[in-house]
Amino acid sequence: MLVFNDTLMVRLFLEPGTIKIDASASQIKNARIDGSPVTMELKAYQDTLTLLFGKTEDSLYAIYRNARENNDKKILNEVISSLDELDRKVNAFKRDYVRRHATSAIAPYIVWRELSYEMEPEEMESFIAMFDPRSNLSVYVTNLRNRIETLHKVAIGQPAPDFSLKTPDGRLVSLSSQLGHYLLIDFWASWCGPCRRENPNVVKAYQAFHKKGFDILGVSLDRDSARWVKAIEDDKLEWTQVSDLKYWDCEPARLYGVRSIPANFLLNPEGIIIAKNLTGEALYQKLKELLK
Repeated sequence: MLVFNDTLMVRLFLEPGTIKIDASASQIKNARIDGSPVTMELKAYQDTLTLLFGKTEDSLYAIYRNARENNDKKILNEVISSLDELDRKVNAFKRDYVRRHATSAIAPYIVWRELSYEMEPEEMESFIAMFDPRSNLSVYVTNLRNRIETLHKVAIGQPAPDFSLKTPDGRLVSLSSQLGHYLLIDFWASWCGPCRRENPNVVKAYQAFHKKGFDILGVSLDRDSARWVKAIEDDKLEWTQVSDLKYWDCEPARLYGVRSIPANFLLNPEGIIIAKNLTGEALYQKLKELLK
């Protein structure tokens, strides 16, 4: 990837020979690339995604922005549900594409960059087995194998890896110091829309079960302290919050293999992972079952 700044970049695969890039700084996303067949294959794949799903996505986000401006919660809920369904369809298409082009050089790229965040180890392993053996040397397959190893370490039934981070007031808190009751490690961020929409469900569970033996350790992937603190206050998050303000380089997120948020891990009093990614009513119902 050639990166010019935070928003201007060109994705290309380096191959033997001469690769030419023709683009203006203001239209870098429309760059013309010659001499890299694999990059052209990637572009054709991306163009197909845009053709199949682009208009629907643009339309839904326009409705979403309008509903937010008008604080229309009914429409917001409906469009979020539609976006979730669209996401499932897009990812189903991506999986099918990889299966049909498993020996292509872009197959490992697609699985790593666009699908692995929602995959369990077994599914990643099944895709790796389809790839051209030469892909075993690629950074994408290496990343997938590393992720598989990480996810095995934080699978249900495994002890939760310890970590320590600071609270907004600078107090160092370790995970191990929070054990002794059911504990939710909640990965989120102030800039994450789905996280903020999920927070009322987490607050509801906390208020219902905190006095019965349930607590939460919030781990933020923020990078701006002021926005982090404001979100804690605005969303009325009363439990312990920690962060290293390193965004996606957050150390506990790396330790737990978190590549999308919100994400969470429910631990028993001994620190064993007993459930993962409980959202909506699922968290409440699980705690109701555990803390009768």
